[in-house]
Amino acid sequence: MPEYKHTPCVLCLIENPQTHQLLMVKNLRGMNKGFYNFAGGKLNWGEDIRTALVREVKEETNLTLMGAKLVGRIDIVPADVKKVRADTKDCQVYVFYSDRYKGELKAADSEVELYWFDKDKIPFENMRDNDRLWLPKVLNGEMVNMKFR
Repeated sequence: MPEYKHTPCVLCLIENPQTHQLLMVKNLRGMNKGFYNFAGGKLNWGEDIRTALVREVKEETNLTLMGAKLVGRIDIVPADVKKVRADTKDCQVYVFYSDRYKGELKAADSEVELYWFDKDKIPFENMRDNDRLWLPKVLNGEMVNMKFR
């Protein structure tokens, strides 16, 4: 069995400063198909987290972040490392918040759909279970450092 590896990832809650809505991404492919989340993804080899954040947001939304604040870290570890598939890895997700960006919003071709949601209308029922635990804390202004199995 291949060596079990850690995957660093980034995620950004982008708030429209005029409407105070959050930009959410609905995934159209991959293991998160059909689920809502926020713009982000995996770091490339040798890439730092802020560079990855700007790149991932640009790739998924066509927006260029003008600054972002780190609001948390979430570790996601499979419950039983010995039984995971060879391509399954743990993730260390660095969560950011920004209301400063430029550019014209445009979804990445065929990968995602983009939606603005009021903070009190976040589609938790169409999100991963873990998101229902950490996101309300971040929305309340808390810094999160959580681990999920």
